Amino acid sequence: RRPEPMSPLPRSLPRLVALALLAAGAPAPGSAQQPGQPVHGTVYDEDRRPVGGADVLLGPSHRTSTDDQGRFRLAGVPEGTHIMVVRMIGFRPSRSRVPVSAGEPTEVDIYLMRDGQELPVLVVEGRRTGIYGVIGDTAFRPALGATVEALGTRGGTTRTDSLGRFAFPNAGGGDYLVRITLPGYVERRFAVTLEKGAGREVTALLTPAPPDYRSTPRREEWALDGLRDRLVWMTSRHRLTREELVRYGSLPLCELAMIRGVTGDAPTVIVNGDVILRGWTFCAWRADEIELVEWGENGCADRSGSITRITGDACTRRNRGPGFLVLWERR
Repeated sequence: RRPEPMSPLPRSLPRLVALALLAAGAPAPGSAQQPGQPVHGTVYDEDRRPVGGADVLLGPSHRTSTDDQGRFRLAGVPEGTHIMVVRMIGFRPSRSRVPVSAGEPTEVDIYLMRDGQELPVLVVEGRRTGIYGVIGDTAFRPALGATVEALGTRGGTTRTDSLGRFAFPNAGGGDYLVRITLPGYVERRFAVTLEKGAGREVTALLTPAPPDYRSTPRREEWALDGLRDRLVWMTSRHRLTREELVRYGSLPLCELAMIRGVTGDAPTVIVNGDVILRGWTFCAWRADEIELVEWGENGCADRSGSITRITGDACTRRNRGPGFLVLWERR
């Protein structure tokens, strides 16, 4: 309720109040220090050059940008461990835990990796049925012998021909995750939604892999096998593909009511089926950074800790967990 208006105070009263507070040993109004501690640092690229103009977010309410020297400063950060997200066009987003202690400032250095996949995948309506298209490299040469997998109903695995072409003519209606691998190039993944009896034509370009590029970890390969089964057997009620997420623009995932209403505020977050994060807010991811998102009320973990089967009725009472969110990031 809005407070009732009060009659004006005598002009001498504020001074009397201030004197009384000082006499009692209390700080005068306006003299109290801002709660929390400062967090400052520098954002670099992989060659240790400062990155200016990067967007820095810490927790749900602290936000700033780096200056020309890549430096930033956030004031009044409460004690505890917070999630720091750093974004800059042309770089992959960075997410890390930042512990803030009482009584001393926190200094961090953040390194951003350049995103070599600057050319987006083009998916359009096709005149043929199924999923088909052409794969090339960033020099616009056909990618001969690239392995193309279509995870979904009647998908499969094939290789591109001398013109970079591939086809899955028997692919039925539903959601697919198309995966492209070729030695010497960065792996690409993208989601495709196919209507029954329709066709989707795909054009994708592969980026040469940097010297330190790592192939897909074994646990992530296992997780992709689990995703293949879910795309075939589970309904699409609790997942969204890139084509559906585009309507939400850069909105944080935690603001999507359809997800939050099922998972709650603190679900277990599984990134690319391999990295399991507990206690992270999924506000750290935006809709335009995700290729495919799955969610549910609980998940099942195997003995290695990987969540390989995301289906409530397959869980036992012993390993049933909290709400979960599976994020397949854009690649």
